[in-house]
Amino acid sequence: MALCAAAAICLAGCSGQQEGAADTNKKTENADENSSAGDSQEQQHEPVTLHYYHNPADGGANESMIEMFMEEYPWITVERVEYPSDTTQKKTVLSTVFQSQDDSIDVMQLDCTWPAEFTQAGWLADLSDVYTEEEMADFISGIVDTGRGSDGNLYALPVYINTGALLYRKDLLEKYGFSGPAKTYDELIAQSKTVMEGEAKEGKRIAGYTSAWKEYEGLTCQALGFMWSYGAEFEKDGICTLNSPEAAKGLQTMRDMVEQGITDPGIRGYKWTDSQAIFNNGGALYMVDWPSAYNSAVNPENSTVSDVVGMTVVPGGTSAEASYSANGGWYLGVSAFSSHPEEAKLLARFATGYEANINYALKHSNLPARISCYDDERIKTEQPQMAEMKEAAATCKSRPASPYYSEISAEIFGTAAQIIDGNVDAQTGVSQMTERIQDILDR
Repeated sequence: MALCAAAAICLAGCSGQQEGAADTNKKTENADENSSAGDSQEQQHEPVTLHYYHNPADGGANESMIEMFMEEYPWITVERVEYPSDTTQKKTVLSTVFQSQDDSIDVMQLDCTWPAEFTQAGWLADLSDVYTEEEMADFISGIVDTGRGSDGNLYALPVYINTGALLYRKDLLEKYGFSGPAKTYDELIAQSKTVMEGEAKEGKRIAGYTSAWKEYEGLTCQALGFMWSYGAEFEKDGICTLNSPEAAKGLQTMRDMVEQGITDPGIRGYKWTDSQAIFNNGGALYMVDWPSAYNSAVNPENSTVSDVVGMTVVPGGTSAEASYSANGGWYLGVSAFSSHPEEAKLLARFATGYEANINYALKHSNLPARISCYDDERIKTEQPQMAEMKEAAATCKSRPASPYYSEISAEIFGTAAQIIDGNVDAQTGVSQMTERIQDILDR
């Protein structure tokens, strides 16, 4: 098996009977009846082994999902292979195997920026027949097209989304008379100034805002969110449309937050874990991160402010309704070189089904890719803060889908960094960035 040495192999080792061949969106029904159906299916099929590559440190979400899958399809054994923690290394693992057209990968989780590149390379199987058009309507509309190829067919299915979330200190907002978290960036700046000044009078140093603004992919996500929230669009009919007053205003707002001292002084060097450390230690009023950061922030073992943290949608730019952020979620693909494509599609359908979405949400606080899941009573009861993110889920946008995404991203985070640091004015920056991105799109 041509596995990269960085990947740690972990075998999923249980099987049983649960639902027979029922739709994966359905919940478990009569156990005895389903057990008989499973036994019947096992007798009708030859044993098959699939290899499933997925993210590590997922709270056991993939392990439990696979256990449920093997209960429903007892003739299929799934061997789980955990990726390295670094996203670049994950991509290297897949690329190494795919380039040799090896069949040791059947199903894999894909970062939302990979499908276009992998599809163009011919590495992903067509999944257009996994769901009907009616069934696909339950997926959040803004994220589905990321999985489509240039031919319009579907090559990757959404597993979960990872839209931006605004974490905040409830105690400080209450202390200074604010009724709730900021709805716009102007309001965030105003609240931050009040809190920072008030705390400073008591000898306490606190930032108004922290996030991942290091010159890397995290900054691309943040920059796109700011530009979208002020009305910018990335492209139309193959033409990059970022050269606009709206995009310039979004990036200028980021610059203003630095100039006015609202952001943490070290923000330009922070990745996600760095800003989490600042917030969890009481160093900031607000933090924009992925929703999974909430689990860490409310865990007393990780956070000194665990009992006073709230989470809501990111602020809007022009208005509270203009709240947009970049999807940082993950998709599921089937290898074009799989020796068991039909069984692999069964797993792809199961792993993106309703119950799997609920499982990812409850186990690891991953936002469901299906809009109906946000109204599930289990979500409302066990992850109430997630139910409140339904609005954010509905308005999250996908990052540009392109085989040359890494180059486009570098242009976005590079330009954002130049503007934030004051090395170029916002309008000039977006003009030059748009020209360079258009050159990439014209390929």
